[in-house]
Amino acid sequence: VSQSTGSEVYLLNLSRASSGKYKCEVLADYPSFEKDSEYATMEVVDVPAGPPELRVRRHPPIYSADEVLMASCSSPGVIPPPKLIWYINGEKLLNQPPTRFVQPRYDNHKRVPDQWSDLNIHLKHSHFQDGVAKLTCAATLQGVYLKHVDIQLTVPGYKTAAPSLKLFGGCHRQAASTSLLMTATLLIHLLYIQ
Repeated sequence: VSQSTGSEVYLLNLSRASSGKYKCEVLADYPSFEKDSEYATMEVVDVPAGPPELRVRRHPPIYSADEVLMASCSSPGVIPPPKLIWYINGEKLLNQPPTRFVQPRYDNHKRVPDQWSDLNIHLKHSHFQDGVAKLTCAATLQGVYLKHVDIQLTVPGYKTAAPSLKLFGGCHRQAASTSLLMTATLLIHLLYIQ
């Protein structure tokens, strides 16, 4: 309470039991001594102890378009449980809802189930950009917590040839620019000789 101001109250050592209806009362000074009050409901939430965990069935995660990707995401158990949301390449999966289930897990002090979400999705060619698709699971909790984890899915044969050159079509571009460079060099050489 020591950090409280005239318009904000800081509360320390809250627990889930601290949730409930709170009253704010304002009392004017002399001479009016007018009094006004408002009520508000406050919910205290636990935030997960760590980020979500994301698992896919294959290691390394190599998939082709037209295959079914099966993935699992979990977040440490808290009350209320976080909402788990799936994304591919930053786009929320709306028309392919994941199947959610809760599986109890226990620690030494409390019995709070972890939150689980399973995803089964038919991968499309449009999911892969330059041979890569980024799968994300985000855990969010009532606007006070947001953490996410990503896994990079690649198509078979995907390799990195150079720091920024991918082999899907990159060889053709590189060969074309090498050919253009050789032609330009030959023309300059011929012009220089004449």
